[in-house]
Amino acid sequence: KGFGLTQRRRDFDYYQDAEARYEQRPSCWVEPVGSWGTGAIILVEIPVQTEFNDNIVAFWRPQTPLQPSEDGHLFEYRLHWCDIPPDLPPLARVNAFRSGADVNDTNKRVMVLDFHKEEAWSEGLTAEVRANGKPLERFSLRHLPDGKTIRLSWTFDARKEPLAEFEATLFGPEGPESESWLYRLTS
Repeated sequence: KGFGLTQRRRDFDYYQDAEARYEQRPSCWVEPVGSWGTGAIILVEIPVQTEFNDNIVAFWRPQTPLQPSEDGHLFEYRLHWCDIPPDLPPLARVNAFRSGADVNDTNKRVMVLDFHKEEAWSEGLTAEVRANGKPLERFSLRHLPDGKTIRLSWTFDARKEPLAEFEATLFGPEGPESESWLYRLTS
C-alpha cells in the first residue's frame, strides 16, 4: 500500500526537452508504516505561470480532521525515490493517452486511453468514466492485438463544459482491474 507521483515515460524522444530532462526525473512513493486509519489521497495541481515550477502534489488526508493533542499525531512512512515504484500492483496501468478533435464535430474531443496488464484480463470487463463527477454512459472498450492492452475511448463536448476533470477505471466482476486515471481538460 502506498501513494506517490511516478514518472513512467523514460525515453527522451517522448518529451524532447533537453533542459528539464523529464525522462530522468525520479518517482517518489510513500509507503505508510503502521495504521494511519481511514482517509484519502488528495491530488492537487497548483496554478503556475511557467513549466519550470513543478506544480503537482499528492498527500494523505485523514477522514476525520485531526484535533489538537498533547501527545501529537504520529504518522510513520518510508519514502522511495526511484524510477519504478515498489508497489507492483496486479492492476493494469495506463501506458498511453491521446486526445484530438472528433472528425464529425471539431467542437468535440475524442479521448483515448490505453491500459496495459501483464496478467490475463477478466471476462465481463467494464469501465467507469466520469467527467466533473458525473458518469459518462457512452464509451468504447477494445482489446488491442497484443492481448495485454485495452483501449478505452469516449467523446466529450467541450462547448458544454470548458473545464472538465476526468476519472476512468476499468472493473471486472471482482472489483478494479486498473488504476484510476485522472486528467484535467481546459478549452
